Amino acid sequence: MTPVSGLCLIVEDDPWIAFDLADYVSFSGYVLAGPFTTCRETLAYLKNQTPTLAIIDIKVLDGSSRLIIEKLTQKGVPFIIYSGYSRKHFTYTEIGSHTEWIQKPASAEKVLSAAERLLIPS
Repeated sequence: MTPVSGLCLIVEDDPWIAFDLADYVSFSGYVLAGPFTTCRETLAYLKNQTPTLAIIDIKVLDGSSRLIIEKLTQKGVPFIIYSGYSRKHFTYTEIGSHTEWIQKPASAEKVLSAAERLLIPS
């Protein structure tokens, strides 16, 4: 895997998964933003910050992450949706070529490979 760096936003309400994701991205060279557990706190953070990459759960403590997805798309931030839900249940138009959908559970390698695909042009 190619070494990467930048600011990685994590939005995940399950503490065990959040800690695992934080470890994955920190050990890979990213600076960590979060983990955030709600849309409200994430959107407040995104008012003044623009991460290089985001890893988000589709549903967090205060509901759907749709507004986070919209904000990341507006800012041009590539993101990984890391969810227990299948992609076929969601029709968000913001989910495009700047997005990877990974269904839980997944290995660190799978998550980091997705990040690399999003950030490093082929």
